[in-house]
Amino acid sequence: MIRRSDWALLGLGSRPTLPAVHLVPTSGAAQPFRDEGEMFPRWASRPRRTLTLGLLCSLHWGTARKLLADFRAAHPDVDLVVEDLDDVTLREELDACRIDAAIAPEGSARREWRQAPLWRERLIAVLPEGHALAVDNSVTTAGLRGEIILLAGDGGGDRALQKTIVQALGGAPAGFMHHPVERDTLFDLVALGMGVSVSPGASLGAFYPGVCLRPILSDTAEIGYGLVWRADARNEALEDLIRLAETVARTEAHHAGTA
Repeated sequence: MIRRSDWALLGLGSRPTLPAVHLVPTSGAAQPFRDEGEMFPRWASRPRRTLTLGLLCSLHWGTARKLLADFRAAHPDVDLVVEDLDDVTLREELDACRIDAAIAPEGSARREWRQAPLWRERLIAVLPEGHALAVDNSVTTAGLRGEIILLAGDGGGDRALQKTIVQALGGAPAGFMHHPVERDTLFDLVALGMGVSVSPGASLGAFYPGVCLRPILSDTAEIGYGLVWRADARNEALEDLIRLAETVARTEAHHAGTA
């Protein structure tokens, strides 16, 4: 330790001085804060957006799958959140503004909602192997009217589908029996011989052992889907989806007209 009496001898003056230290600039979190536009140039220039979409159809194949794929490719800045719904939860979620829009069957929307028709697809009879109606390559509406139709859910969330089936068959079937299961499990129940079902064609994009699929002999055996949203919706991402949906609808109409 240097004694105070020796400071003058060493040329230190009244107190010792420390040599200047030149620190090497740091990186990462240790750097001084900069302008927000410099720190987060992408976030600051274009914040991410969110779009919550209800789904009452299958994404196995078809128009809905293409619509969502095209939207994701065209708008990578949008976080797309998808929720499976039924008729009842659709009304609850959209009325409460917990979702921005939904792809739903015709007949599911309230009158005050906006909607854009998208596409139509065939209804298919889902039969167990060995069933009498599975013998031929197609199924008559009269034959299906004599059956109890199995459907997934609790019976309150698929009124639009039930109405469509009744119209397709030219009258009500022997009855509807609901099982509170997912669609895949419902088809397993059909394979076990517990009954028959009717389903939109796009929902059958997977292989189900023990199940036979047959077209229904009826010009009305089809179901329509559309995009629905609230008239007072204020979401720029939704506007982008609506414009894309309208383009898809025009394409579908053109293909249907040239088929």
